[in-house]
Amino acid sequence: MSRSITCDNHNGYRMTFTDNAFSPFLLANVDGIYLSENNVTISDNTMTDGGTYQGSVKKKRNIVLSLMDSPSNVYNQTNSDALYVLFSEASLGTLTYEEDGISRETSYYVEKVYKPSLKNRVITVSLICADPFFYDTDDSTVQMANWISDFEFIHEFYDSEELGHRSLVRIVDIENNSATDNIGLTITLEALSDVANP
Repeated sequence: MSRSITCDNHNGYRMTFTDNAFSPFLLANVDGIYLSENNVTISDNTMTDGGTYQGSVKKKRNIVLSLMDSPSNVYNQTNSDALYVLFSEASLGTLTYEEDGISRETSYYVEKVYKPSLKNRVITVSLICADPFFYDTDDSTVQMANWISDFEFIHEFYDSEELGHRSLVRIVDIENNSATDNIGLTITLEALSDVANP
């Protein structure tokens, strides 16, 4: 099982880290990817045991990357400098996480890039995601009304032959069950001509 993390910043810099190869850094560890934390609000009641639940919201996400520099790489300082360019202060970036054929992305701000010493091969990068949710990297497209071909090879033509027909599907199921919370959908309807009651 292999996983990779790609980070893009607002200046167009990009770097991919994997846990099976130095390129030029090895992804030694990552924290905060699988974590889901909530702020739960409970009010205390006078002269009553326990409390009353008021509600809960997701906490911001803190993703921490542990990156290892290749011991055989002569340009260790150059690699470290490239990290500081990628993870510059107050830099808004996008982190894309891929594992087992699943790809998700989230936005982050750089909190910290820490390397204990020039000779130390491990660099820690701390990223803060104000929006704690991961999002699909691709939009899902569902066709509700389209043309279905009735034309096949080998073919013999006839007079007044129908080469296709219109499919009018009015109800479509859309899966939205891959999240840890009930997340809404942004739906865009596209039509090639005038429509009534879309």
